[in-house]
Amino acid sequence: MEDAILTQEELKSISGYKTSARIAVWLKANRIPFLTNGRGRPLVSRLVVRAALGENLVTSAPTPLRSINLDQLNKVTRR
Repeated sequence: MEDAILTQEELKSISGYKTSARIAVWLKANRIPFLTNGRGRPLVSRLVVRAALGENLVTSAPTPLRSINLDQLNKVTRR
């Protein structure tokens, strides 16, 4: 399973910058939210980056193929 946080190398590749400070400036300019660790390095969620790239991340529950018709059930049990 892949890590939920992008690696420093991945951030360098995406932003085109090598230093943490420049990567942070790029993230801010592109409105990508991030946190910084104790060393000042940006921590960015993979899901946030995927959403920023336009990927649709909506995961809704599948619609049931069949369901119980409670009105009909009540009619049958009242007879």
